[in-house]
Amino acid sequence: MPRVSTLSRLYTNQTLGVNKIVQLTGSEFHYLKSVMRLNVNDKFRLFNEQDGEFDAEISSFDSKNILHATTLSKLRNVERRKSRLALAISIIKKDKLLIAINGAIQLGISDIIPIKTDYCQNTILNYERIQKVIYQATEQSERIIPPTLWKTHDLSLLISRNDFQKIIFADENTDEKQTLSQHKLELGNTAILIGPEGGFSSKERMFLKKCQKILPISLGKYVLRSEFAAIAAISTINMFI
Repeated sequence: MPRVSTLSRLYTNQTLGVNKIVQLTGSEFHYLKSVMRLNVNDKFRLFNEQDGEFDAEISSFDSKNILHATTLSKLRNVERRKSRLALAISIIKKDKLLIAINGAIQLGISDIIPIKTDYCQNTILNYERIQKVIYQATEQSERIIPPTLWKTHDLSLLISRNDFQKIIFADENTDEKQTLSQHKLELGNTAILIGPEGGFSSKERMFLKKCQKILPISLGKYVLRSEFAAIAAISTINMFI
């Protein structure tokens, strides 16, 4: 998506509107004051998924680390996609999981679903940290709507839900000729399923094979690490769409 402005962007949960005074504290204050080094009368952009995106001007900083700003003109409205494209990724090592999530957001994913599988080395997630990465990647990528972060699901729970008509399974054991282009699909709400390091267990594979909504595809002749498989699969589906 092209930039509508070169001004710094900041996601906020606050209600926005033209000529609205906002107070920013905590991490928002720190980002604008210490990271971007903005001063009084400097401009930046504020946005959220309810109200859209606005340019804003800093009016003051006070001694309690509160930044006061006034929104000016509206830059963009919220445009919601017609269908959802979710990343259902097995829980992998923290740094690799964050790489996958960051890349997925920049490629337009709408939902992020951590999946607990037999070969997961760790099932405890820092949701607060992941949510922070989601907001940062949304700011960087010029998106307005941050992806929805789901609580951890297991495979059976994911597949039993009616949220997605099709689950595309990036399977390293599938014939490399079985690509997405071989299938005549009308993609509605779709999830991309990415396995853990070491792949799915034989029990999980048998379960996936029996599920009608599962579509196994190959991402090529090379075996990709989970975080890169996620990015490759999303890119493939974006080209297909």
